[in-house]
Amino acid sequence: MPPIEKRDAARALNEISRYMEIVEENRFKSLAFRKAAAALEELNGPLGPLVENGEVERTPGIGKTTARMIAEMAQTGSIAYLDDLRKQFPPTLLDLARVPGMSWRKVRVLYETMGIATLEELEKAAREDRLKNVQGFGKKTQENIIEGVEQFKLIRDQFHLYKAVDAATAVISKLESLQSVSQVVVSGAVRRRLEVVEEIVICACAADPAAAAKAMIENSIVDSAVLDGTRTVVGSAPSGIPVRVYFCEPDQRAVTLFTTTGSEAFLQAFAIPAAGKGVSLTEGAAVKSGKPLDLKTEEDLFAAVAVPFVEPELREDGRWLGNPPARLVRRSDLQGAFHVHSTYSDGRDTLRSMLAAAAERGFVYVGMSEHSKFAGYAGGLSEERLREAWQEIDQLRPQFPSLRIFRGTEADILQNGDVDYGVGTLAQFDFVIASIHNRFKMDHEAMTERILRALENPWVTFLGHLTGRKLLSRDPYSIDFDRIFETAARNGVMIEINGSPHRLDIDWRLMQRALDMGVRFSINPDAHSTTELDHLLYGSWHARKGGLVAEVIFNTRPPEEVEEYFVQRRKRAAAMSGLN
Repeated sequence: MPPIEKRDAARALNEISRYMEIVEENRFKSLAFRKAAAALEELNGPLGPLVENGEVERTPGIGKTTARMIAEMAQTGSIAYLDDLRKQFPPTLLDLARVPGMSWRKVRVLYETMGIATLEELEKAAREDRLKNVQGFGKKTQENIIEGVEQFKLIRDQFHLYKAVDAATAVISKLESLQSVSQVVVSGAVRRRLEVVEEIVICACAADPAAAAKAMIENSIVDSAVLDGTRTVVGSAPSGIPVRVYFCEPDQRAVTLFTTTGSEAFLQAFAIPAAGKGVSLTEGAAVKSGKPLDLKTEEDLFAAVAVPFVEPELREDGRWLGNPPARLVRRSDLQGAFHVHSTYSDGRDTLRSMLAAAAERGFVYVGMSEHSKFAGYAGGLSEERLREAWQEIDQLRPQFPSLRIFRGTEADILQNGDVDYGVGTLAQFDFVIASIHNRFKMDHEAMTERILRALENPWVTFLGHLTGRKLLSRDPYSIDFDRIFETAARNGVMIEINGSPHRLDIDWRLMQRALDMGVRFSINPDAHSTTELDHLLYGSWHARKGGLVAEVIFNTRPPEEVEEYFVQRRKRAAAMSGLN
């Protein structure tokens, strides 16, 4: 049996958690399994040694029961308790709970009373008007379920970018182990950094592409692998994401990588200047006047067509063709991060651990921003608890001399647009992130006014996760972007680019529109653990997707400039609030 990987064990724990929601056991047990899965994924090293040396048992968040199940998974490849749950409940029930408008309670009730276990059965019952007769289900609930099923059909074959990147990395590693295969790189929508993708596309070189394709199938590098033609393999990663691998000869790599990266709209736009130069692309080759061009890289291809190189992230259409940004922002440009939580609110790691992790990553500043007191569901801090957190920050500062620590908050934007905490408390923060965490279904005008009122608050520094979206699970709320961008720019409020791979909010499609109206940005990790500080990478990818350069990103600035900005902004807010 091949070694079991951490992500497989974590996936099993999460599955147990979801089944527990269905059987309505103690909710805290369900949460314990989710917490253990998250803690397991953050450990470093292979699963087997982590179990054997006792590190799994010692890890906060992993209890005796979950540690025993992790060990069982590592040793046998399965968990007996999970196997029993799978026999008791159809696995399709887990999909039903992903339907917008459904909940674990509704899934259980419909299964127990009507035997509904699949999406098709749910949709049929709803459209036949049979759900309204079930206790707890009314006509409106039934209508919401029909709408939710339609939404789910659109997203069920889509996957978060970070999951696709992880799966692609694993496939590439296995492909590189094959003899004669070289220069294996991800292509397609993953290379373009779309926030959600439908498949993983990989480009690989081989002296004999057809033989390499057969070797890939024989070595079971992906599941259900078959040939599509003679040199393309299709299959799926263990996570279920479809995989397509194109094998080409080394001298075809530049064109193959370019054409498989896409998008189709960009390729069509590129064909216009190419035709003007007499260049055509066919079967991995670029031809001019009937003769193949010797191209080593994509840059050579762009040069042959006499247009500036366009980064893969900008190839969704032809808008950047001929006039791309000189240099997109990079993760290495970011000197620090804001929007960081610890165990003082809903973070999974202590304040000291978060600061140590920031220092280890080379941050020169970090902005701690626990939830505000209204957010009781997320451990929001009372004024008294705030003082305790600040006192610990002061005690820890000497331990991190290379790290400037800023005191902030992620303050809830209340229903009427007020920002949580009074002026006296807001004035004590270095910065304030204002975010919405509830009442997402307010109508377009009311939600817009709610945000506009918050933007007029002089203590607000950043607007957090602009639209509240959660990719593949929660739609963005409806707002008037132009009014919000204009007000944010006028008040000097920066809009957060939330790096959480489940959010990636503000949408990259809106970034240039906001930039043109004078908005500036900050790439924030929305980190709830030490490993989530690395969400800055996803945030930088997302910013690049929006065509942003380092100069418009606040946390590319050095610490002295950041501190001076905060000082001057607080002085302005104090004057406007009559505190001077």
